[in-house]
Amino acid sequence: IPLIQIQKVEIRGISKFIKLIINYTLGIMLFVVFAILYPIMGILIKIDSKGPVLYKQERYGKNFKKINIYKFRTMVADADKKKEYIEKIYKREKGFKIKSDPRITRIGSFLRRTSLDELPQVLNVLKGELSVVGPRALAIEEGDLLKGWEKKRMNVNQGITGLWQVSGRSDLTYEERMKLDLYYIQNWSIWLEFKIMILTVFRMLFGKGAY
Repeated sequence: IPLIQIQKVEIRGISKFIKLIINYTLGIMLFVVFAILYPIMGILIKIDSKGPVLYKQERYGKNFKKINIYKFRTMVADADKKKEYIEKIYKREKGFKIKSDPRITRIGSFLRRTSLDELPQVLNVLKGELSVVGPRALAIEEGDLLKGWEKKRMNVNQGITGLWQVSGRSDLTYEERMKLDLYYIQNWSIWLEFKIMILTVFRMLFGKGAY
C-alpha cells in the first residue's frame, strides 16, 4: 500500500476538466452497452428470482451529498430484511461484503464476479453524481462511520471503479481501502485513470477478490 500524507485532498484545475471529459465520453459509451445488455440481464434476473431488475440504494456522493445509485439486483428480493441476521452470523468487518452470502442469487453471483452489476451506475455518471473512476460510493451507514482523515475521500465524486477495486477488491482490509482511495485522489493523472480502467477490465474477466 503506498504511503500517503494527510493534506488537502481534491482534484481541481485542468485535471478536474480532463476528468469531466473522460467521464462523459466513457459514460455515453457505457450507456450504449447498458442499453444493449439491460433486456438480456433483465430476463435472466427475473427467471432466476422474484423481484425488480434494478436495485436502488441511497449512498453518499461528493461532500456527503445523498444520492440514489442503481445496480442490477444480485440478491433475493427481501435481502435487506435478512442483512442484520446474516452479518451477526458471519461477524462482518466494517465495510466488507460477506463471502458465500446465501442471499446472492445464481445470476447475481455471476454479475458480482464480473462487476456487471455496477453497470447501471452509468446513469449516475451521466447525471454528474458519480465518476467512472473514483472512491467507492459508501452506503449511508458506512459513510457515517468515517473518522478524521478518512473523510477526505469524500472531497471528490465517488466512482463506479477505483484503485482499491483493482488492487485486491474485497480481499483488502478496510484501512488499505481508505489509503488507496486517498492515494488515488492525491496522485491523480490521466495515466493513473486509464491504468485503473484497463485493470478493471482484467478484474472483470478473472473476478479475483469479488463476492
